[in-house]
Amino acid sequence: AQHLFGIGVGLGGAQNMSMFQLTRQLGRVSLGNAPSFILPRTSLFSKFPSTIITPPSIFSRSITMKANDIALNTLRDNPGAKTQKTRVGRGIGSGKGKTAGRGHGGAKSRSGRAKPAPGFEGGQTPLYKKMRKYGFTNAMFKRVMVPLNLNQLQFQIDAGRIDPSQTITMHTLYRANAITKISHGVKLLGVGAEHFKYPINIEVTDCSATAREAVERNGGNVKLVYYNRLGLRALLFPEKFDVIPQLARPPPKLLPKYPEWKEIIAQRNEEVRRRRVAAGLPVAKQPAPRTESSKEATAEQ
Repeated sequence: AQHLFGIGVGLGGAQNMSMFQLTRQLGRVSLGNAPSFILPRTSLFSKFPSTIITPPSIFSRSITMKANDIALNTLRDNPGAKTQKTRVGRGIGSGKGKTAGRGHGGAKSRSGRAKPAPGFEGGQTPLYKKMRKYGFTNAMFKRVMVPLNLNQLQFQIDAGRIDPSQTITMHTLYRANAITKISHGVKLLGVGAEHFKYPINIEVTDCSATAREAVERNGGNVKLVYYNRLGLRALLFPEKFDVIPQLARPPPKLLPKYPEWKEIIAQRNEEVRRRRVAAGLPVAKQPAPRTESSKEATAEQ
């Protein structure tokens, strides 16, 4: 300052002062011919727009703050961004006192109330109950299959729970815990077909094309067998039956899926007959085979 203005100004240790400290000292003195100025203490941090007026011979630029500039002491929410929570039930002076804004009684003043169910008409018989029913559904006759993938079957064989050299039935799968509950049957699926390596003979209710191809590629065979609810229960729990029932034939709609159903039923029924004979139980008489003379007699009748 002495070098710039050529006057004696008592600024001790000016060379060690910061810009802010030097500005404050210059704001308290008069610099001879130079215009005198005063810098208010809050000018740099005020929330109102202000401009620091400085002589052009002292500083090369001026510091200006605008109204929307951010400072530590001006951080705050926008007006109306934060509102105070309404406290109900705190006296009549608040306007939300005795009834807390819910009115006098009624369903809307109760806690835990919900909207009425769709179609509710206040207690009177709703329109959908006045109308007759139309159509039907076969959902109760749906046959739900339990899925069994080839990777699950290979895991059971690798673990030693299933013998691949024997015929694998749904009873075998159930006893090995490969499946837990069977309602109508088991469907063999092809997940893991590229890694399946056992030549097995398996009997299931349904099978996908990928799974059949993978089993037959390894030299195995897949046989589709139909069981009704009684026959499936007898297959899974034979110890609960004194007399094993004979197999039922598939319904007409499912006959194309089980082309070998006649041979399978004849084979199983013969097995059931042998078990009954071994147990000393009565055996139903087999019908005599029809001859040419019996056929002619039937035709004449």
